[in-house]
Amino acid sequence: MLDTLEGYGYEQDSLLSLYLETEPRALLQSPVRLADGRVRLGLTTDTGSSWQFEGSTNLLDWLPISAPSMSPGNLDFEDAEAANLPRRFYRAVIAQ
Repeated sequence: MLDTLEGYGYEQDSLLSLYLETEPRALLQSPVRLADGRVRLGLTTDTGSSWQFEGSTNLLDWLPISAPSMSPGNLDFEDAEAANLPRRFYRAVIAQ
C-alpha cells in the first residue's frame, strides 16, 4: 500500500522504500546485506536525470560511492566497502 506525507511517498510494508512525488521521481529499493558483507542498493528512476549513490558513516560527511547513471531505468550497485565498516548510511542524489 502506498501513502503520501508532505510531498513524499512511502510503502507501509517496507520502511526503507521511499520515492519522491516531485520531478525527478525515483524509487529506492530496500538495501540487502549479502552473505559476504557487501550491501546491494537499487534505484529506479523515470526521468533522464543522472543519479548516483553516496555513502556516509556519520550522516554528516557524504562521499560518492557509485558512478553516475547515464540513463533512466534501474541503477544497481554493490558496496564492497560496507563489509569493512561497522555501519554505513546511503542516499541517492542527482549527480552534479
